[in-house]
Amino acid sequence: MLSRMICLGWLIGLLSGCQTVEQAQQAEARRQVEQRYAAERVLRLQGELDVMSAEQVELRRELEQLRMEVRGATVAAQTAQEQARQAEAQQATVVSKVQTLLKKELASTPVDRAARGSGYEHVVESGHTLSAIAVAYGSTVKAIQEANQLSSDNIYIGQKLFIPE
Repeated sequence: MLSRMICLGWLIGLLSGCQTVEQAQQAEARRQVEQRYAAERVLRLQGELDVMSAEQVELRRELEQLRMEVRGATVAAQTAQEQARQAEAQQATVVSKVQTLLKKELASTPVDRAARGSGYEHVVESGHTLSAIAVAYGSTVKAIQEANQLSSDNIYIGQKLFIPE
């Protein structure tokens, strides 16, 4: 009976050893499958990383291009502002000159009635002469010349003359 038990123990050991070999083979097969899956996943992730790197390079290039466009727009806006300031300054200068000229013109206008007394304003037209104007207003050539500070008989079309009464 002891021999039977030894045989049975040996048989159980043998059978259990077979299961261990089979289990080891299954474990090795599982490990290989997992290893292939991990390798494929690494390759897939490497591909995704490469795509992301390429996209990052493109985004950086676009960002730099946008920065340059913003700088250009800023410079253009500053230039436009400077040109507007210069135009305003030129306009102010022109307005000032026109005002000065108008003041001078008004100061030299012969129609300053308050300083010269009463009379008429006459705008010279084509064909008018000092003598004809004097006769028309009942005045003299000399009086018209003195009132308008004229040194000669020369007058021009559009000229305003003060005709004293």
